[in-house]
Amino acid sequence: MDHGIFGSSDLDQSGRFSAWLQSKLVVPLLTSFTQNGKKMERSREKLKDIFELDDETAGRFIRCFAKFDPISIKNEYYTDLITRLQDDIHVERTRVHFIYANKMGDKYLKRYKKHFRDPDIREFDMQHEQWLFGGEKYALPVLAAIDEFMEMPV
Repeated sequence: MDHGIFGSSDLDQSGRFSAWLQSKLVVPLLTSFTQNGKKMERSREKLKDIFELDDETAGRFIRCFAKFDPISIKNEYYTDLITRLQDDIHVERTRVHFIYANKMGDKYLKRYKKHFRDPDIREFDMQHEQWLFGGEKYALPVLAAIDEFMEMPV
């Protein structure tokens, strides 16, 4: 692998019991807003406020999220949390890059530096994954950084 690209909340870790408990608590929160039209509407309005989305983008996000199977979300959430990472990971001929949404906090920046030797960290003034659905204002700079990552020598 020449390049590894990670996002803001990647690398969260916990023990098995904590991961099980978190997945039991968080997944219903992540999926409850798609259960009926009233909840979807309230969630759409909150997304617009929190992530500065327009009405159409917020609606697309809600409709897309409604297609995910809650069991799959729970399994992915759980396995992400129990996957342990070493400190100072270094793989010859592989560059590690991070899209760092600084509104997530410094703990993520510290985590990137702890687990990977000499990571390429690109800081953006945004919330977690806001570039995916926040319009061109967020998407274009992140996509430009990803293009740049892929052109970098290993």
